[in-house]
Amino acid sequence: MKPKKPVTNTQKQYDKVFDASQSVFEKKAAEYGTSWRKYRDLSAMYKIQIKADRIRTLQETGVQKVIGKGNGIADEFAAILNYSIVAIINLENPGTDRIEMKRLMVLYKKHRKEITSLMQKKNHDYGEAWRKAPMAFLVDEILTKLARVREILTDPKADAVSEGVDANYQDIANYAIFALILISEGNDPMI
Repeated sequence: MKPKKPVTNTQKQYDKVFDASQSVFEKKAAEYGTSWRKYRDLSAMYKIQIKADRIRTLQETGVQKVIGKGNGIADEFAAILNYSIVAIINLENPGTDRIEMKRLMVLYKKHRKEITSLMQKKNHDYGEAWRKAPMAFLVDEILTKLARVREILTDPKADAVSEGVDANYQDIANYAIFALILISEGNDPMI
């Protein structure tokens, strides 16, 4: 049996953020079903784009939250994480058919595992460089990845030598988690 790697503080924080987002995903799926299956690939990308643009606008205007429940920057990053998984699920399962709840959560957990594995590999290679980055950089990285997704979806030749759409969504999910970790540590989401 292979010895287990020690769980780092980052891994604990990462899991806590993902647990919270998964819980929201499950609750919303129970309430709304899989109505998001109606999204075409570009529509799913634009849903994430709207969330990222909103964060950037809030940062640039200095407004952290508008009146109402669940309208802060942290909520938008959590939505980006879950919509990234929604986009991956839709890419992997074309069509608009409803996905039964049990299967949906199997798919969510599968992609959670893949996204987590990617984070562990990149975090090892880059030495947690994201911890030194301002929140604005994480938003800009998300927006850059979304621009790349749009290029690939609108021009199939654009994916000839690079990673695919799903890999970009995995990166987007990780940037959102990193932002949520930084916010949980008291870092200012406005910079």
